[in-house]
Amino acid sequence: EYFSNVWSDLKIAKDLTIFPVLKVFLSKKHEFLESYKQKLDKYYQGTLENVDFDNLGKVVAKINKHIYDVTEGNIDNVVETNDFGDEQRITLVNLLFFEAKWLYDYFETRATIKNADFFVNPDKTVKADYLRTDTNFIYKSCKNYQVCALPLKNKRFFMYFVLPKKRFGLFEMFEKLNKEKLAEIFAIEKKIEIFLRIPKFKMEMDIQLTENLKQMGISDIFDEEKCDVSQISVEPKLNVNGIRQKCFIVVNEKGVKAGAVTLSDIRGTGLYSNPMPVFAADHPFAYFIVEKLQSNRCNILFSGIVAEPTSENNSIGKIVTEAQMKFGVDFCKNCDFTKNSIVAPFPLFLNLAIVGIGADDKAAKNIFGFLANDDSKPVDIHKHLRQELKLSEYEFNHGKIEVFQQLFADKNLELDDDFMENVKRYYPDVLKPIDFSNESEVETKVSEFFNNSLKTDVSDKFQHDPTTNLILANTVFFKVKWYLRVINDGIGDFFIDEQTKKSVEMINFLEGFFYEKTDDFCLFGIQLDDEQSCLNIILPNKQFDLKNVIKNLDWSNLMQLFLNREFESKFILRIPKFKIESGLNIIDKTNNLQIPGIFDENCFEKILSAENVNNLKILQKVQFDVNKNGIGNAEEEKPYGGFPKKDVLEVNHPFAFFVVKKPEFSQYVGKNDAIKVENFQLLSSGIVVDPTINL
Repeated sequence: EYFSNVWSDLKIAKDLTIFPVLKVFLSKKHEFLESYKQKLDKYYQGTLENVDFDNLGKVVAKINKHIYDVTEGNIDNVVETNDFGDEQRITLVNLLFFEAKWLYDYFETRATIKNADFFVNPDKTVKADYLRTDTNFIYKSCKNYQVCALPLKNKRFFMYFVLPKKRFGLFEMFEKLNKEKLAEIFAIEKKIEIFLRIPKFKMEMDIQLTENLKQMGISDIFDEEKCDVSQISVEPKLNVNGIRQKCFIVVNEKGVKAGAVTLSDIRGTGLYSNPMPVFAADHPFAYFIVEKLQSNRCNILFSGIVAEPTSENNSIGKIVTEAQMKFGVDFCKNCDFTKNSIVAPFPLFLNLAIVGIGADDKAAKNIFGFLANDDSKPVDIHKHLRQELKLSEYEFNHGKIEVFQQLFADKNLELDDDFMENVKRYYPDVLKPIDFSNESEVETKVSEFFNNSLKTDVSDKFQHDPTTNLILANTVFFKVKWYLRVINDGIGDFFIDEQTKKSVEMINFLEGFFYEKTDDFCLFGIQLDDEQSCLNIILPNKQFDLKNVIKNLDWSNLMQLFLNREFESKFILRIPKFKIESGLNIIDKTNNLQIPGIFDENCFEKILSAENVNNLKILQKVQFDVNKNGIGNAEEEKPYGGFPKKDVLEVNHPFAFFVVKKPEFSQYVGKNDAIKVENFQLLSSGIVVDPTINL
């Protein structure tokens, strides 16, 4: 019961991502006792799946894919066909995936020390990137080692670093580090201010545990004659053939990510199966990820040593940004330049990724090939998008931009088990089975999703097509103020075309916006109060040249402009108030983009168990209200006084806009810092021809 309680508590732990998973792959020829199935479900929420061990190649692929998906691609190719004996009938997979942010933003990206020495042994030194900070941590200097503990967002969890004082004394330290010493380490509570320097690292290990366990006295389970499985199966001769574990850990500015998978291969003859202290971790050290409980008890979730740190590859963010920029610019190029238009690339990308992470390999390749490129691992793309979905700590206290997703599936058709399992693992509330034969129910549920997400009654009503059996719905909600100072608004002229001029309400920004002038257009960047998001406006230099400017717009050059904007405060910027509300059916808007296969139902294989998706709907509703307070229903603030004596830059003819959100650390990165921001999310893009009318 103790381990059952631990397992259950981990599943509901807040402020971290943790997936404890137990799955048993069982030969189709045999079954476990019903009582064991019930215990597996009751105590560990484990699942069983019957597989054909005679077709070993497919079984190996299924087990590896399951592990790969649960660990978000961090653990791959755990088993091979030669790992299984002729009498294999049961494989148990035990996984624990863990991801959590540090309690606070201890490590500024710009403070990272690049390419500093890490002393592996007396004959080898390698280069590593170091995180550094000076603040209060749990710390103690012992005779032979130092201890430092960093708290995670969920305050029950800590990452302990144990560093030998002797540079190459890790082995000697472990000889003296028994369970009593560990208990003393985990009981340390005193915090003092220290200078901390730890390397960023990503590590993997693959080890056969069978012989280690035998040496520890755990031997009967490996003996066919002594192994007692009478509480598991009616087969009298079962034993554990081997136990293997593969694990990984990543430590960086944001926090810690770790995972482990343990496989048990069961086989049988009838059935198968003062001065500030310095903690500078520049030589091999040990680490422990610990859940601290009451009564001086704790659970050690992960432990290991870092003998030689290696960094993780973070290029996926840039690749995904490039795909979003290409999509957003292509959308604008295909707009009708006589009316306003808007699309939200990031919510659409995430919506498709949710489907792709559950679909089979062919469908995943089609979907993720569109979301990034064919060389990127689907699970890496999904992991990046899912991480970007989360609100930053700053947004909880300031303006808010939220992305909402829903998958409506026909409950009259059986969903594929793998699809259900993967989607529910990452998004337990996203998949909603409803009766697609009940037209009224479908239309009501879809309307409720958009009304609740946008916190208003959406005027555009969805009309259900009875042939549809899967609906993807997504939106983005804006409630964020301007970061810049707004002075008294007023009325100005907006020139829609050569014959049409309208009087519109204007918003006046005193200073602090970004400004870049090219041969064809001016780019204005207006920062929002989450300090990560920015409204970018592209205003053609020629008054009615928006169509030509957009047609010739290179998305990669525009992306670099967004990443490398210049600060400008010499002028006053005037932009019109405008409000755009998109239509629901995004497929109609995107068919002109000629995206191969992505909106074709043949792309979505193995979502329904019996057949492919016959008719797919992708719905997106975006309400984009730019007003004197910010974007959306932002809190009202009094404007500053009148106009100072400055020149005015005025957005007074048709323009394009792009709302981007940079990573959380971007607000700390200066122009001359070694660390550069290379990615962002494109929340929305579109064109404004007439700011006085809705779409």
